Amino acid sequence: MTLNQLRNEIDNRLAELWPRIVTRQETYLDNHGRYWQGNWTHSTIPSSVTADTAYQESTPTLTNVPSSEQGTWANIPNFPSSLCYRVKIDNYDGPQGKGFVGTVQVKFNGTIYQRSRNSGPETWRTQAWHVYSEPENTNG
Repeated sequence: MTLNQLRNEIDNRLAELWPRIVTRQETYLDNHGRYWQGNWTHSTIPSSVTADTAYQESTPTLTNVPSSEQGTWANIPNFPSSLCYRVKIDNYDGPQGKGFVGTVQVKFNGTIYQRSRNSGPETWRTQAWHVYSEPENTNG
């Protein structure tokens, strides 16, 4: 499998999952006055893949949410029982209003790739696939 094939596969899966996330988020906003937030579904990025092998799937941790949250990943209807990527949801309440961002990461041949999709007024938060590198620690 090539990198483009893997990213296309993930994009197709996300196209099916995203409307369910949005519906759940709108219900959560109506009930709690803010959007729900979920930590990474996997503590590490699911197994690396190379062009010579198919992608590897692993079971997400559906309870990985901040302690202040009500509900889990399992509250999203038909949330996948295995993923070849990891995902998190961040919420925000900025000057333009409330919204949330879904971010996914996958590792291919040792390189981490990431993309994000925004739902809300801060459209700059949507980002296409790109190589991800950890931010440097600037605290000293």
